[in-house]
Amino acid sequence: MKVTAAIGLLSLAAAAAGAKHTPRNYETNDYYVLELDSSTAPDLVAERLGLRHEGELSGLDGHHIFAGKRAEQDIVKPEIQASRRRKRDLDGFDILDGVRFAQRQVPRAPWEKRAPPPVMKPEPQPVVVRQEVDAALAQQQQQLMKTLGINDPIFDVQWHLFNPVQKGHDINVTGVWMEGITGQNATVAIVDDGLDMYSGDLKPNYYAAGSYDFNDHRDEPKPSLADDRHGTRCAGEVSAAKNDVCGVGVAYDSKIAGLRILSKLISDADEAVAMTYDYQHNDIYSCSWGPPDDGRSMDAPGILIKRAMLKGIQDGRNGLGSIYVFASGNGAAKEDNCNFDGYTNSIYSITVGAVDRTGQHPYYSEKCSAQMVVTYSSGAGDSIHTTDVGPDACTDAHGGTSAAAPIGAGVYALVLSARSDLSWRDMQWLAMDTAVPINLDTGEWQDTIIGKKFSHTFGYGKIDAYSMVQAAKTWKKVKAQAWYYSPWVHVNTAIPQGKDGLAVSHEVTSDALQQANLARVEHVTVTMNVNHTQRGDLSVDLISPDGIVSHIATTRKNDKDANGYVDWTFMSVAHWGEKGIGQWTVIVKDSVSNQHQGTFIDFHIKLWGESIDEKKATKLPMPEESDDNDHAKIQTTTVAAATTSVSHPPQDTGSLEAHPTDHPDRPAKVKTTMTAVAEATTETSAATPAQTSASAPPGTQGAQGAPTNSNWISWLPSFGASTKAQVWIYGALALIESDDNDHAKIQTTTVAAATTSVSHPPQDTGSLEAHPTDHPDRPAKVKTTTTAGAGATTETSAATPAQTSASAPSGTQGSQGAPTNSNWISWLPSFGASTKAQVWIYGALALIVAFCSGLGIWFFIARRRKLRNSPRDDYEFELLNEDESEGLNRGEKGAAAGGKGRRTRGGELYDAFAGGSDDEEEFVGEGYHDQERSRSREDRRRVSGDDEEQHVIGDDSDDDSDDEVVDEKQRLGGGRQG
Repeated sequence: MKVTAAIGLLSLAAAAAGAKHTPRNYETNDYYVLELDSSTAPDLVAERLGLRHEGELSGLDGHHIFAGKRAEQDIVKPEIQASRRRKRDLDGFDILDGVRFAQRQVPRAPWEKRAPPPVMKPEPQPVVVRQEVDAALAQQQQQLMKTLGINDPIFDVQWHLFNPVQKGHDINVTGVWMEGITGQNATVAIVDDGLDMYSGDLKPNYYAAGSYDFNDHRDEPKPSLADDRHGTRCAGEVSAAKNDVCGVGVAYDSKIAGLRILSKLISDADEAVAMTYDYQHNDIYSCSWGPPDDGRSMDAPGILIKRAMLKGIQDGRNGLGSIYVFASGNGAAKEDNCNFDGYTNSIYSITVGAVDRTGQHPYYSEKCSAQMVVTYSSGAGDSIHTTDVGPDACTDAHGGTSAAAPIGAGVYALVLSARSDLSWRDMQWLAMDTAVPINLDTGEWQDTIIGKKFSHTFGYGKIDAYSMVQAAKTWKKVKAQAWYYSPWVHVNTAIPQGKDGLAVSHEVTSDALQQANLARVEHVTVTMNVNHTQRGDLSVDLISPDGIVSHIATTRKNDKDANGYVDWTFMSVAHWGEKGIGQWTVIVKDSVSNQHQGTFIDFHIKLWGESIDEKKATKLPMPEESDDNDHAKIQTTTVAAATTSVSHPPQDTGSLEAHPTDHPDRPAKVKTTMTAVAEATTETSAATPAQTSASAPPGTQGAQGAPTNSNWISWLPSFGASTKAQVWIYGALALIESDDNDHAKIQTTTVAAATTSVSHPPQDTGSLEAHPTDHPDRPAKVKTTTTAGAGATTETSAATPAQTSASAPSGTQGSQGAPTNSNWISWLPSFGASTKAQVWIYGALALIVAFCSGLGIWFFIARRRKLRNSPRDDYEFELLNEDESEGLNRGEKGAAAGGKGRRTRGGELYDAFAGGSDDEEEFVGEGYHDQERSRSREDRRRVSGDDEEQHVIGDDSDDDSDDEVVDEKQRLGGGRQG
C-alpha cells in the first residue's frame, strides 16, 4: 500500500507539473472523470482500465481525467461494478476499490445565452414616448465627465450609468468613481461565448492568465462564430476602459477574463473547470446563460458542476469564496420562473433580474423567490450601450437579463475594490441590505421580519452602487455558514384541484437550530417529490413562521411534462434574517381543473444561514449523487386528503438583528404531526421490537420449571403454521420493521379527508432582539405539523394515558371511554406496528395461507389421480395371511409360491411385473389379457376384504418369530421361477 501511495503522489506531482490543460477531442476519444481516494495511483487505475491518465481535473481535489478510444458504451462503470461483484475475500485488493466516483463525459449542447427575446405578447405594445433630456442633469453629466476625464464617445447615452432623462433611474455609480473606487484589484471572469481581447475597450484590462477557451481548447477565448458577440458585450459593461473607443464599464479599472463555453458542445467536466478557473484570482464569475427559457425546461447543473461551485465557494479567493452572478432568465412571457433553473436557484448564486430605463418590469424578466435584486437593462424603447466585437466596435442593442447580470457583477467588483476581505455571503448580505425597492404600488411587496421589503418580481429592489459600497466600508463580516436539515416528511396524498391546496407543516424549534448551530436564516431550500401527469399545473408556496410567503413554484402553461417534481430543490431568499423557529408550511396547489392528477409524495426543508458559534462551523461536504436517496429512512406521515386556503397576517417590520447571541440547546429527537379535522395523533415510545428482550434460549426453564420450547419464536403467535412457516412470517415482519424502524421514535399519523381554512397567528410586531438572554432547556423533541384543519394532536413518549389526546374525534372512543382503533384490522394483534405495517403483515399471512391451502389441494388431487391410474399404493407394503398368499400365488404362478410364511405385497408386485414379461412371450391373444384383468380384480377384492389381518412392515407382531421372518425372506427371495 505504501508503494501504491507513493506512486499516486508521484502521479499527482507529474500532473501538476504538466500542462494545465490538455486539448480534448471528443470525436475520436472518450473521456472519464474518476474520483480516487488518496492512496490510489491514477496510473495504475489507467493501466487496469486500459485508459490514459490525462491529469487531475482542475479545481476538484482527487478528480482525474482518463481518456481512451471512442466506444459506443461506457466501459468504466461496468468494469467497476464487475470488480465489486467479484470481490469475495475481505483481504483481497483491486486497484478499482479506490474509485469513489466515475462518470463518462458526454458532450451536450451548451446552455442558452440570455439575450433579449422577441416580443411574444399578442397584444400591441404600448407606445413609448421619448422624454427630453433634463437640462440640469445634462449639465451635471458634462461636469462629471470633465472631472473624471471621461472622453468615451457613447458615455452620454450609457443611461444605466447616468440617466439624464429619467432622474434616478440608473445604478448611482458616479459618486463611487468620484471617491477613486473604480474596480482596482478586482477581477471579473465572463463565462460566455468568449470575448474580444483585442477590442480597444477591453485590451487594457484583459486578464490572460484567468482566461481559456473550453470549446476549442486554446488559451485565448477569442470569438470565432458569427454570433459570438454576447460575451464581449457583457465584458464591456463591466470593464470597458476609460478611453476614446466606445463607453466605460461599471468598474472600468477592474480586470476582465474570458471563459468560452457557449459556442460548441461541452462536457460537464469542462464546464466544472470553467466555474473554478483560476479561482484565486478570478473573484467574480458573471454568467448570462442557463437552461432554455421556454416555460417547460427544468434543468440543473450536473454533479461535477455542483461540486465545482461548492469548491469555489469554500476555497476560492483564499477561502473567502468565489462570487457567482447569474441572470434570472428571459422566459417571463412564457410563464417561466427562475426557480426551475438549477443555477439561478442555487444558494451560491446572486440572481439578478431586469428593469427598464423607467424602472418598470420588462415583459421578459423572470420572477422567482430566488431572485435577490434587479438592475437596468433593455425595455421602454432603449437598450444597453456597450462594447462589441472589433477593434473599436460599439453596440446600442444589448439587453435582456443577460445585460443585467454583468452590471451587477461590475458593482460587486467596486465593492471588492473597497473591501477585498468580504466573503461571498457578505456580498449577498450587502446586496440584500442596500437594494432599493421600486414600484411599491404593485401590491406584491411583503414587509419582512427584518424591516426589508421583498417582491418576487424585483427581489429586494434595484442595485444601488453608491449605497452598497458605502455600506461595505463599515460592514461587520458575518460568521461562517451553518445549516439545518429537516427529516423527510412523507405525505403521499392526492392534490385537490381548484383554488385550495394541500398544506403540510414542519415545526422547527429553537433547540433544533441550536443543535444545527444556526443563528439566523439566509437561504431556505425545499427539496420535494410530486407526481403529476402535467407538471405545469402545479404551484407551490412556502410560508415561514413569520408569515412571509415564498412562491417557490408557479404554474407554467407550456410545461406538459408528466414526471412532476423528482427530488427538485426550490430556493428562496425571501426569509432573509428570520429566526426560523416555528411552523414552516408547504402548500402544493393544482389550480387547473382537468384530467391531469397528482400526488404530493414527500419533502424536506433546509435552512441555511449564519452560525451561532463560528468555532463549531464546518465545511459542507461535497454533494453526492445519492444525497436524496434517504426518503424511506426518515419518518413516515400519511394523509388521506387535506385542502386549505391560507390567509396571511401583517408582518413585523422590526429592525435587522446584526449578530444574535442566543444559544438554545440541542433537541433530543424530531416529532412530526399531521393535523386535520378527524384526527387522533400519538407518538409511540422509542422502544422497538428489536429492543425488547427475546425468549429464553433453548433448554431453559419456564416459569413453572417446565422446559420451554426450544424454538426462538416460541413466545410469538404461531398462526397454526409450522416452525418453518413461522420463520418466514416473522422474517417478513422483521424486514417490514427494519424499513420502518423509526416509526417508534417519530410519530406516524393518519388523517381523514378534510377541507379546511388555515390562518396564521399574528406575528410579533416588535423589533428583532439583538441579544436575547432566554436559554430554553433541551426539549425532548422537535415538532413537525401538517396543517389541514382543526384536529387533536397528541404525543406519548412513554405510552402513558396522561399524554394521549382528550379530544379524539367522534367514533374513536370505546364503550368504556378507551380509544378504539377504527381500522378494519383493529380486532387482530397489532404486533406494535403501524397501521400500514399491519396491512402488510396480514396481507403476507393471507398469501401464505392461500399458498399452503393451494399446495394441499394440489397434493390431494395428485394423489386421487395416482390412485385412479394405479390402484396399488406404491408407498405401503402390507403382509398377507397364508390363505391370501396361496390364493394369489395359485391364480398367478401356482406352486411357485409354496411355503408357510406370510407373503408381502411387494413380492406380489415383483412377481406380477417380472412374470408378466415372461408371459407376454407366450400369450398375445386378446382373450388372455381380458382373463388376466378379471382375475386381477377378483384378487383385489379378496385382499381388501381382510384388512383386519394386515399391517405395515415395521410394526410389531406377537405371533412373529425369528424363524418365520427368515422363512418369509426366503420366500420373497425365491418366489419367481424360470
